[in-house]
Amino acid sequence: MKIEEKLDRLNQITAEMESGTLSLEDSLKRFEEGIRLVRECSSEIDRAEKTIRVIQDGEAAGLSGEGPDGETGAVSEEGRNRGTQAAPEENPDLDAETGAVPEADGFREAEE
Repeated sequence: MKIEEKLDRLNQITAEMESGTLSLEDSLKRFEEGIRLVRECSSEIDRAEKTIRVIQDGEAAGLSGEGPDGETGAVSEEGRNRGTQAAPEENPDLDAETGAVPEADGFREAEE
């Protein structure tokens, strides 16, 4: 059942319970069904929110030049749109010949 259908059913249950025409037993059954539907909807909404956060965080990381490990590298103007690293000639911190990034104990290859 889609979330919209679950919400419609919750509205039906609410109307039935508010009408006062249900027996105690039927009211309890509707209440239990309603609680189950609320929990299912809540879980679906939580999953959707997490997915949105992951997408937003990924876009933010791509715009900032942050890699998947949280490391930040220089990003060219074109790279901001594609998430690519700047060419050595665009970044004076990179070795122009090898494209390596200087480290305290030498050079390491630039990430692509």
